[in-house]
Amino acid sequence: MKTPEQILLDILENETARLNSDCPKDINLFAMIEIIRSVDYHSFILSHNPNDPGDTFLLQKYRFGWSLAFSQFYKNYHLQDNIPLFAWEHDLREWINSVIQHAGSIELCKQFLDYAKADLVKVENDGHTFNFKYKRSTTPYEYYEKKSLEYYFSTVNKHLEEKSRLIVEGVKKMRKELETIVNVEYEQFMSYTATPKIDEFYSKWGYLYLMNTTVVEDFAEDDKFGNHSYKDYLDFVEDIFKVGIMHRDCSMALVEKTSQKIHLRNILTYVFSKSSFVKLCSEYMKWSEEKTTDILSAFTLSLENFQFHLQHPGATVPPYFQLGNDTIMRSTVGCLDKPLLFLHRELKRKYHTDYFEAVNKREQRFKEQLYSLFPEKKIVKVSDNINIKIGSRKTDIDGVLYDTERSTLGLFQLKWQDAFSTSMKERFSRISNLIPKSVEWIDKVEDWIKYNDKKTILSSLKIPKEYSDIEEIYIFVISRNHAHFTNQKLDNRATWASWYQVLEACSKVKDPSNSNPIGELALKLRMFYPEERTKREENPIPSNLSFKFSKFKVNIQQNSDE
Repeated sequence: MKTPEQILLDILENETARLNSDCPKDINLFAMIEIIRSVDYHSFILSHNPNDPGDTFLLQKYRFGWSLAFSQFYKNYHLQDNIPLFAWEHDLREWINSVIQHAGSIELCKQFLDYAKADLVKVENDGHTFNFKYKRSTTPYEYYEKKSLEYYFSTVNKHLEEKSRLIVEGVKKMRKELETIVNVEYEQFMSYTATPKIDEFYSKWGYLYLMNTTVVEDFAEDDKFGNHSYKDYLDFVEDIFKVGIMHRDCSMALVEKTSQKIHLRNILTYVFSKSSFVKLCSEYMKWSEEKTTDILSAFTLSLENFQFHLQHPGATVPPYFQLGNDTIMRSTVGCLDKPLLFLHRELKRKYHTDYFEAVNKREQRFKEQLYSLFPEKKIVKVSDNINIKIGSRKTDIDGVLYDTERSTLGLFQLKWQDAFSTSMKERFSRISNLIPKSVEWIDKVEDWIKYNDKKTILSSLKIPKEYSDIEEIYIFVISRNHAHFTNQKLDNRATWASWYQVLEACSKVKDPSNSNPIGELALKLRMFYPEERTKREENPIPSNLSFKFSKFKVNIQQNSDE
């Protein structure tokens, strides 16, 4: 007998097949352009009222549905270059909106089925109604890791506060200037040429947008991907942000200038010549056209890579789409949402060897950042990796700190795992690579400490010979992006944290005496465990959601009656 999860999955697969059969392939080019126009437009409109649950739910449908809808047309597409300008028509627009929203309902329901596999929700079936019920009354642990990341960005923003203030003060004046450069083209479209002053303003804004919304330190600037440095890719991301913000503002300026006669939906998304763009960009960036073409490809969804990128639920919208050998489409939301996430996935796919060579260099930078939190002269920081042996078992210790005044030892395992977004498959991979392996590491370190005397321990850790005592030992597991996962119990012999929780805890909790920095770090981090934060912080309440299909209904409810 099939479980409710299996029954619902079969129904959703049938809905996907029906969606595929309902999408005529003879209009695939126009449908794809309209899909991205719809995502650009509705992402812009719906995000203006983030406190409205209805708008938030609809926005989620567009974010999750666009990739399934787009792939129905793109998988059968043959590249075309002679693409006519066309404005939306009411019937095509409404049909595309319904396709995306239906695809979004399918994908969001599949997402909750993935939550059920992760034991985060349970599913009940009552005839033609499926009810998902959260299995916990407390806030998911991943929420607090997101809060720590947001705190990191708020700290960055404080450092850039003066530059941000100048941008905010200049926005109103600059948008008036934009009205002088935007023009109506072919009755329903837009053209503009930025002045040096406007270009400089949006270049500064692009830089601030990059720094305030994106973690840019996953790789070193001199890491190479396809013979191009990571800094080159970051420079291109900065330009993507600049262009996205400027195009969005120019679009609004033209709508205001023409008293709403030009529709925003027609102009937010832009289709243009790739060769002309490469030439202009090469001149602007002072790169060869070959280099620009290579780097542009890392931000472009193409027939070569679309199946790889669109396999992820709620796939990030890329900045560019390949429509022809010499034709690309630019998405405004793709420019302003998560272009770096798309880039990292593409670098991993396209330059697999380069990617993992760069990954292997992360640990030393991670260690240096950790050590920078301990500027005290009394703290010995061991720069080398330490290899230890317990009988036939071996392991290494990534970081070692020793407090010479208190004879306190800190032993660290550093795990730089890539961030994940909505994919439960990626979440499971992060859990599998972090928790069991770290527990195995803790076992080995504990045994090694147990069977060696203090002098041997300190000598093996390369602590200077004049120090021979150990009063306390603290064991830490620090993961770059994720450490606390809902429904996952962590080994209490170690203190666990993500890097952003480390930064938040160290910033918010001060030790006035600074008498025991290593022990205080452990205490601070444990104060920021999700189970502790939920006791003292106001926590969000998940919204009840409902999806209606032709013959069945899916409800998402806050809590079960457990």
